[in-house]
Amino acid sequence: MGYWEKLEALKRSLKIRGGKYPRPYHSELMSTGSRTIDPGCSFYVSMNDDGFCVMEVPGVWCTEDLFGELGYWPKEEVWTGSAKTLDQLLEKLAEANASNKRKVREFLVRYFEDYEDADLRDYLSEEKKATKTKGGLLALWKKWSTLLNSYEIPGLPSPKMGRGTCYNGLRLAFHKKGWTARLYSDTDGEWPSELSPTIWQAEKFDALFNVYGEWVDLNSGEPCGTSGSYELLTDRLSWNRHELAEILIQYDPRWRQFIESEEIAPPPESSG
Repeated sequence: MGYWEKLEALKRSLKIRGGKYPRPYHSELMSTGSRTIDPGCSFYVSMNDDGFCVMEVPGVWCTEDLFGELGYWPKEEVWTGSAKTLDQLLEKLAEANASNKRKVREFLVRYFEDYEDADLRDYLSEEKKATKTKGGLLALWKKWSTLLNSYEIPGLPSPKMGRGTCYNGLRLAFHKKGWTARLYSDTDGEWPSELSPTIWQAEKFDALFNVYGEWVDLNSGEPCGTSGSYELLTDRLSWNRHELAEILIQYDPRWRQFIESEEIAPPPESSG
């Protein structure tokens, strides 16, 4: 299960179906306030039998921030493959990445254009012709000898990763025997703490603003310790208690009885 799938499963676990509680509210994407890296964040407010819960959901990191500034690299080597031609290798890589060959090819073409100043599209075109003649590949490799190297390529998107906050990593090598690729992924959920949602939980609405946020383990769905900076909800949320209450009540009027009540489940209204 990918990052976003686990996140959606966590959101489902924080609410109870059947109309017992008001509809969970999910805010629009908003600024994190960072002056350097700002992927944005949103807030998911829900209720269950344990009380109120606010979860800060990280936005989508761009690959330059994630792999560059944060120094992220997936830890697990999940696949390795080799082939005489890059075209053959792309077919194997696409299958391993649960993607399609065209998308993987275009991803690599853009990477080599942007970072290696090389036209991989031309190489692939010439490679196709070279496979039809004896000694064609050897001549091709000699012509494109400037490509003979190893490449650490971040940000390979995969459908398994959902919307794309976490990306696979690719190590690609062009050598005298052809091409080799190693695919890296964090499919088991070993995410950097910056990618983990933060959660605030309390039995009563007012108490939400007096507890420290906790990081959530996406594998277990359980809080796994207070966030490093010991942040209150008001340190992260741009709304105060009154403003958040107004937003929730406007979204679903049923929020009012729970926010204003001293009990998690307010007593039923009198019929008389």
